[in-house]
Amino acid sequence: MRYYELGVDGRVLRHYASPQFGKIVYLLVEPPEGFYMRDGVPGTEWVVDQTAVDNAAAAQAALDEEASDITTNFPDWTTISNAIDNASNVTQLKVILKKGFKVLYNLAMLRRRELEK
Repeated sequence: MRYYELGVDGRVLRHYASPQFGKIVYLLVEPPEGFYMRDGVPGTEWVVDQTAVDNAAAAQAALDEEASDITTNFPDWTTISNAIDNASNVTQLKVILKKGFKVLYNLAMLRRRELEK
């Protein structure tokens, strides 16, 4: 059990291991895993916070779309290998490498944003 500070709509503002001086907190059983809020203040049970679920789904959809945009035009390994083998000078190799590293960089930045959320 933890102490929960709740908003007027039953959403959890903060939670604590012990009572907090000067704050109105409620000793409640911890919610199930996921996005939950109380059905009132303090309420009788945990209910799914549909707004939080929808926001998380929208954020994930945006990340999925960005990942799709990055990988859509990315050639398969055979095409990359043939381009490197057929490059006749250093300038062509630089172009190939820059394109490849740009895709890797974009994927790394996408992964970083996923981990930060």
